[in-house]
Amino acid sequence: LENVSVTGDGAVGAIAGAVRGDGAAMSVSLIKNCKVINSTIKGSVGVGGIAGITDAGTRVQIDSCSVSASTAISCTHYGVGGILGAGVTRSSVAVTNCTNNAAISGAMVNLGGIVGGADTLQVISCSNYGNVTASSQGEQNALAAGGIAGGAGVANFIGVHNYGKISGYKGVGGIV
Repeated sequence: LENVSVTGDGAVGAIAGAVRGDGAAMSVSLIKNCKVINSTIKGSVGVGGIAGITDAGTRVQIDSCSVSASTAISCTHYGVGGILGAGVTRSSVAVTNCTNNAAISGAMVNLGGIVGGADTLQVISCSNYGNVTASSQGEQNALAAGGIAGGAGVANFIGVHNYGKISGYKGVGGIV
């Protein structure tokens, strides 16, 4: 996907806005081999370079996807990431072999180079090269900014690398 502008309120992604299950217990969705180049993705909640948000009870695997440095990703409230914005409660997210080069910017909570935030998260062999900048909005301070993930419940990070600059108010980390 190249030279697109994707804008919305919530669940905003270049490839998929919301990844939803079919109603079966922990149904699985796969997004694979996607590239986003020279694009703009912005919204207020759940904004990602590849996918915006996962639905409750959904398992998603995002594999071998990339977002270019000429892409800008921004969010005004919660959950913004280079690959996935947010995985909601009772969802399970696996991101493997992905690279983000885009700058990530947003206000408030959960900003990450790969994933903004997720309930259950596994990130394997992924790299972030983009800067992650969390800024405060009014009296709300920018919390949870990381090179790989802004925040996570149960999580595994294996063979991940962050090369971007990470800045925020509290809960700022090179990886999480």
